Amino acid sequence: MRISCNRRMLHEALQHVGRVVSGRTTLPILSNLLLEAQEEKLRIVAYDMEIGAQSTLGIETEEGGSLTVPARVLGDVVASLPDATVEMRTEERSVLGLTCGRSQYRIHGLPAEEFPALPEVTEGVSLDISQAAMRELIRATIFAASADEARAILTGVLLLREGDGVKMVATDSYRLAVRNAPAEQVKASGGDGEWQAIIPARALQELNRMLEPGEDKPPVQVRASKQQIVFAVGGYMLVSRLIEGQFPNYERVIPTDIERSVEVSREDLLAAIKRAAIVARAEASKLVFRAQEGVLTIVAESGDVGRAHEELAAMVEGEEIEIAFNAEYLTDVLGVMEADTVSWQFTGPLSSGLLKPSDDPEYLIRGDADAVVGSRLGGSAAAGESRAGATQVPGGGPSCVRPGGRCVCRDWPCAGLGNHPLWAGVRGLCLSAATGGGPAAPDDYVSWHACSEEWTNGPRAWKGPPGAGGRTWWSGL
Repeated sequence: MRISCNRRMLHEALQHVGRVVSGRTTLPILSNLLLEAQEEKLRIVAYDMEIGAQSTLGIETEEGGSLTVPARVLGDVVASLPDATVEMRTEERSVLGLTCGRSQYRIHGLPAEEFPALPEVTEGVSLDISQAAMRELIRATIFAASADEARAILTGVLLLREGDGVKMVATDSYRLAVRNAPAEQVKASGGDGEWQAIIPARALQELNRMLEPGEDKPPVQVRASKQQIVFAVGGYMLVSRLIEGQFPNYERVIPTDIERSVEVSREDLLAAIKRAAIVARAEASKLVFRAQEGVLTIVAESGDVGRAHEELAAMVEGEEIEIAFNAEYLTDVLGVMEADTVSWQFTGPLSSGLLKPSDDPEYLIRGDADAVVGSRLGGSAAAGESRAGATQVPGGGPSCVRPGGRCVCRDWPCAGLGNHPLWAGVRGLCLSAATGGGPAAPDDYVSWHACSEEWTNGPRAWKGPPGAGGRTWWSGL
């Protein structure tokens, strides 16, 4: 191989593909980039066996060829070179010779034959989505995807084709984001009218970096089979393995019987939440919101830090409501919205909230009430179920009885907390061990309390109080 190219263009191409390279691989070849020169094109490929990226740029070719070189070494060298023509050539034993001005480098690589081929998608669903629409789909949903690898389904983002339009959905089981792309920004072909795929959030993050702002950019070409999905835009391509499994039925948890709503300035709400969250850090970022006529109040309390009290002007419809939410979840969603005002809708003080930008009612964010922890999508853990048996924990723990094979959680006494609204009446969903962990009947929703300082916002095992005999109780849904 003997080629020459523009340093800036080479640097941009390396940046796009280099982020895909895994730093934790046990296979040395996967730490390398494949350089393949053919005719007047240089193809640069990275692949970690899950996600692959390819950049193509124009070059002057004296002789074609290919080899692989360490991604980090080549990227760092090219980034530090002066803006001049870069000449590259292969030498003996897969060594890359690189010259730029008076700079000369020899980088040891590996044979191209050892590099795995990128998967190809030749049949299946085909979509053309405008770059602007794809950027918005990703930006508006990806923050809600889970980072917990133990629940692989939720680390992905659901992409649905519905008729002529598409939709993206993400959830970590505490919050849910749904975003639609209008039909005029989507062109679909292949497959039937309904299609869906679960795309790893990491793949969409890399795709988002390849997209350019503006309305006059070429569309993103999407091709998908049952196991792989390919995105092509300009001179870049991204391929990813799809996540297998059934995405939770997100539609059933979106509140429909709205009883109360609060309309408030997005910027004012975001700023107030960030301030109050300073005090709430010591209390798992819990904020208590009280909506009454014309005013939205935000309160955070900590025995060690102090108390925060914020008031915002708001349009409140319906009865007064007091409800608690996690500050971090709210700042995430308000940070990606761009509307001047947002509409916050509720069905009750123990239910999920629905947050919508005032200028786009189709964009939905569902968040669980955080009066300790909200109900989880998919029903994966049992609240109040003892792995040692369904018995009352001595010293004030929950009880779990199974009349007719069903599991019903009952309140425990919260010593020292009284009827503080932050702790009272979280709605829990029990799972029945008799049905192999499946959901209980809808009427098995009951209220219960949490007293432990060890409680966190997430599914975790909680050891009972002294005298509980070492039993482990599951503290979330």
